[in-house]
Amino acid sequence: MEGEIIKQLIIVTLILFVLVSGCINQSVTNTTNTSAQQEQTDDTTDGSDTIDGSDTIDGSDTIDGSDTIDGSDTIDGSDTIDGSDTTNDPGENGEETIEPKDIGTFGTFIETDGEICLEDGKPVVRLFSTTSCPHCTWILETFDSAMKELIDEEKIVAFHWKLDTGDNTLTSEVETSVPASEKAIYQQFNPKGYVPNFIFGCKYSRIGNGYERENDLDSEAKEFRAVIEKLLEG
Repeated sequence: MEGEIIKQLIIVTLILFVLVSGCINQSVTNTTNTSAQQEQTDDTTDGSDTIDGSDTIDGSDTIDGSDTIDGSDTIDGSDTIDGSDTTNDPGENGEETIEPKDIGTFGTFIETDGEICLEDGKPVVRLFSTTSCPHCTWILETFDSAMKELIDEEKIVAFHWKLDTGDNTLTSEVETSVPASEKAIYQQFNPKGYVPNFIFGCKYSRIGNGYERENDLDSEAKEFRAVIEKLLEG
């Protein structure tokens, strides 16, 4: 009789042990899951994304591993001045600017639906850049040299405006401000404010350099002349 009692006590003890162990394991599992969920929440708190393994700053995306300025995107070797979007902003005279429509491409340039702008019967070529933009520095000498040759050949009228200093590098004078009419054209073709911005004859435009990744300045110069020849054909 006494042996039966001892046997029953052992069975009850084992049952209690199993129940208590199960409760402890469940508690540990819940704690682990809660910690994992908290870590996941912490990782995504800032809401930033990454593309192609690149880092993000202040939740902004990067494209092709390029850096962003003030959270704005960069396009093919171009910088933004302030990252602002000026689409349909009023111009200098309070008039709304209308961005030209793209109708095709010519090389690395975009062809728009605008009329060719002329001065003294010659197409007007413009480059807008800044002194602090490395992409602008890369193309500066090649662009200016090609344009000066074409100006001497009396084929074009050309401007290279430095937006931060106001100087036109294609003249011997040192200008200190970009004319309002020129700024209006820049905003019309480039509402997001990227540099360098090429506008050839108000018909062909390009944001950024076409061949900088290949470090091919010769192709840049050849394409400048090809676009201008296209303009001269009318």
